[in-house]
Amino acid sequence: MGSIQLTASRHILPFASFLDQNGQAVGPLLNQAGLPGSCLDDPKTLVPTQALWKFRELTAIHTDLPNVTLNVMEPLELAQLGDLGRILHRAPTLGGMIRDFRRMARAESASTVINLRPCRSGGHLFSHRMLLGHRRGEWHAELYILMWMLKIVRLFDETFSPTEIWCVSSRTRERFEAIESLAARPRFNQQCTGFPLPSSMLALSRRSSDSGRRNRETEEGRLWSMAPSNSAVGAIQQMIRAYARDRWLTLEEVADAVGLNVRTLQRQLSAEGKTYFVLADEIRAEMAQQLLDESDLSLSEIAERTGYSDLSNFNRAFRRWSRVSPREFRAQRRDAA
Repeated sequence: MGSIQLTASRHILPFASFLDQNGQAVGPLLNQAGLPGSCLDDPKTLVPTQALWKFRELTAIHTDLPNVTLNVMEPLELAQLGDLGRILHRAPTLGGMIRDFRRMARAESASTVINLRPCRSGGHLFSHRMLLGHRRGEWHAELYILMWMLKIVRLFDETFSPTEIWCVSSRTRERFEAIESLAARPRFNQQCTGFPLPSSMLALSRRSSDSGRRNRETEEGRLWSMAPSNSAVGAIQQMIRAYARDRWLTLEEVADAVGLNVRTLQRQLSAEGKTYFVLADEIRAEMAQQLLDESDLSLSEIAERTGYSDLSNFNRAFRRWSRVSPREFRAQRRDAA
């Protein structure tokens, strides 16, 4: 598992919506957390998990709600999880839904590991752990996934109340109150976050909305095609694309956003045969060619979108990429169409 972990920005949207509903400006908090404003436009955009955690914590601070995640999660349904939610809804039993959640959660966030394992005392422990750990915003990340887990179980038994809930975070008064509000005995400083389930509950069934295999395969394929990369190079490529609509990141900004120092990030990229300059250059070339081919934007607009404030610098870079000028490239593509 790589140390550069990304998460789909759909897991920002409920917090941004809550801020907006309560008259709080979202943009400044996104900027403070190091997130691109454009991440609100596409729920599949991949952003650094650490920055997402920070945004949730800033939401708690600015709303003066230490357990704001409870407020945010209360109205949410599986539909908010997009393709993952549709896949989960097709599971006819609770055990099947938990297995699907365990298998597919990694397609939404590289930092989340879901488990279901037998307990020594009987039953099963439905749990999760986060690979980042002990970072700013950890409590809200922990509570967020815990609430999704409870929602999954309550689809099959709406009266379900766990006898106890384990939390990785240390105990504070506010955290104790949050877990106690879920009608459970809180246990803090544990190895994972979760709660026990009687084994008999795994067989609970419900009528799935659609069990069509073709739809499921399409949704799974789409979900995994947008999943966070396991490699450093792949993750940084995804991150550069996510931020490109707002700005082009420097190496230092990337390292800060993913919680690494610059040398560590450079070593990880070098181990896969790349440098940050090469990665950014490749994506600029790809974006420039696509925009010239598929849009009617002016050369100046395309230069700006690919990170060049000076058109002559863009022209020189494009000749290096394509051996022709941008104008010639566009003419060639249109003549061939």
